[in-house]
Amino acid sequence: MILQRQTVVPVWGFDTPDAQVAVTFAGQKKTAVADKYGDWMVELKPLAVSHNERSLTVTNDRNESIVLQGVLVGEVWFSSGQSNMVWIANKSMCSGIARELAKFGKRHPDQRDQHQHGVGSLPAEKRHFGWRMEDTQKRGQFLGTVTVVCVLAP
Repeated sequence: MILQRQTVVPVWGFDTPDAQVAVTFAGQKKTAVADKYGDWMVELKPLAVSHNERSLTVTNDRNESIVLQGVLVGEVWFSSGQSNMVWIANKSMCSGIARELAKFGKRHPDQRDQHQHGVGSLPAEKRHFGWRMEDTQKRGQFLGTVTVVCVLAP
């Protein structure tokens, strides 16, 4: 996961109504109480760029927690469109660029791609979301419409 640098970062979720929730990341600890619907949100203060993977932890007052590993802070770029947004670079009109990038042999270690499959047409239980970190660059298996989804600034 990548969090946007130098801006307030909202983190939200849901729990049982009135549950106390704490979010811990990069030396910050923010707390909230879930509303009558169970929704809660905290805001992390602006974060500096970090090439170090860290953990973001969400804990409630029942000592249940979710830990997200490998969280970086940098630039996050989003793109959207129609079906052409899921074209793979080496199978698109960007194939020449994909071959050039593949010469480097592997992706930048701080690069992450997020890919969503058929969000609108699939039922919720069949949807797949997630950050891809595997080395797909050498095969040109990255999205052709957005070559780099996240690059950490120096």
